[in-house]
Amino acid sequence: MTARRLATALALAALACKAAPPAPPAPSPALPAVGDDAPVVTLSRTELLLGSAHIADVTPGPLGFSADVKRAGTRAALQIVPLEAALRALHDASTKRDALRIVVDPTTSYRSFLEVVFSAAHAGFTAYAVALAGQVAEPPIPASTPSRAEREAERAPGAVHAPSFVLDADGASVSVGDETIGAGCARGQAGAAVPPVSGRLDASAIGACAARVRAMNPDWAKVTAASVSAAPGLDMQAVLGVVAAILPTYPVVHFGMVSG
Repeated sequence: MTARRLATALALAALACKAAPPAPPAPSPALPAVGDDAPVVTLSRTELLLGSAHIADVTPGPLGFSADVKRAGTRAALQIVPLEAALRALHDASTKRDALRIVVDPTTSYRSFLEVVFSAAHAGFTAYAVALAGQVAEPPIPASTPSRAEREAERAPGAVHAPSFVLDADGASVSVGDETIGAGCARGQAGAAVPPVSGRLDASAIGACAARVRAMNPDWAKVTAASVSAAPGLDMQAVLGVVAAILPTYPVVHFGMVSG
C-alpha cells in the first residue's frame, strides 16, 4: 500500500470511529435479580405493609413517616424503626435474601418512599424492584443502594461520576460530577436541563437527555448507573415515569436525597 493510500485509509478509519455512537451499556453484574419470592413492602395511601403485616400508618405529604416510628424519635430521621427491625429479621433468617419488591401507590411522596429504601438498606436489602400499585402489566423498575465501595470509588481522584438527575417543580436538573448540564440539555448552560410541560415532568424528554449526556464524553459513555433524586413531595408516579425513561441508557438506578 502506498503512503497516500495508507493515509487515506487511516483518515477514514478515524472518521468512522469518531462518528460511531457509544455502545449500549452492559447490564451491571452487581445488581442482584429480584425473584418472585422476594419480600414485598407495600406503601398504600394509608399504611405501610411487609407482606400482609401492618408496619406503620402512612402520613400524607412531603415530611415522610411520623416521628413516633423514626429512629431518635424525630421526623427528620430517615430510618423507620419497625420496618428496619422486621426486614433485619428476614435478612438474618436467610442471608441469601438481599432483594425486595416495593409496591407504591401512585400518590406516595418521594420522601416516604426514600425512607423505606433507606430503612431496607440498613437491614441488608440493597436491591429492589419498584412498581406502582394497580399497574401489574408494567414491568417493575430495578434499582439498588450503592455499596460503600461504590461510594468510595466515586470519591477517588479522577473517578468518572455517574450522572445525577434532580427532579422538582422546575423540571429536571442534570449534572455529572462538578459539571452542570443546563437548558436544552447542553453543557455550559444555566437552568434546568429539561423544563416541565403543563406543570408535569417531561419523562420522554428527560430520557432523551440522558442518552445525549452519555454521548457527550467517551468516559461518560462507560457509566451504567445514574442517581435520581426528587423533591420530597413529588409523587412516585412522576418519579417512576422518569426512571423508566432513563433505564434504556442507565440500567442501574440509585435513588438519592436532594441536598440543601
